[in-house]
Amino acid sequence: MRLPKWKPISFTTESIQALRAGTKTQTRRILKIRGTLPEFGGYSGEESDLSIWEFPGLGLGPEGEEALTLEDLAEWKRCQYGRAGDFLWVKETWAISGVYKNPTGGDPLPRYEYKAFPADGTDFRSVSRWKSPRYMPRAASRLSYQLADVRIQRLHDITFVDAVAEGVPSSYGEAVKLWGQAFLRGRASHVWDNFTSVENYAWLWDKINGKGSWERNDWVAALTLAPVPAESEAPHV
Repeated sequence: MRLPKWKPISFTTESIQALRAGTKTQTRRILKIRGTLPEFGGYSGEESDLSIWEFPGLGLGPEGEEALTLEDLAEWKRCQYGRAGDFLWVKETWAISGVYKNPTGGDPLPRYEYKAFPADGTDFRSVSRWKSPRYMPRAASRLSYQLADVRIQRLHDITFVDAVAEGVPSSYGEAVKLWGQAFLRGRASHVWDNFTSVENYAWLWDKINGKGSWERNDWVAALTLAPVPAESEAPHV
């Protein structure tokens, strides 16, 4: 029997704010494809059925040949963050503002600070320089999630419900309250309020992943996250 595994996952400060506010329960990540992909040839089946895909030149498709399923393609479309049931520990923008007394009597412990809301609810202590999530050690992580669901799909398959679960605010006012106007520069209030949640998500995707990244329509892993309480006995494998 395969035991659940722990893997790290990085989030932007804006995403951490949405996670902590409880408005974000999904995240999409570009798949690290293994090997060479056959040329994408279109979708076969119902809109809601993501199990059958056609690829030209492989003897697969609707002409009586055997269909190619996501299970068959699992090797080259494997999610780098694991499977449903696995665990993720979150990496975010952080810093060390000093040390505090070790309650066990050992060496002093580092006092971690987080750019997305201070951990203790007070103003930041002396933080001269924020560190990238890339360099966050496991000991500094304050958020953990279990993968409730992992779906392999194209980026443009995101639905309205998914966009809301991604933490996209329903109004410009809510977006400003969550992220601040500086982050929303280039997205006017009337544009945000008159566009759909999916369209606003597309703008956010480009802002985070680079201009033109939405149009590429990459293969992504749509991860549904379930919070893990700090006192959880989840296995660390």
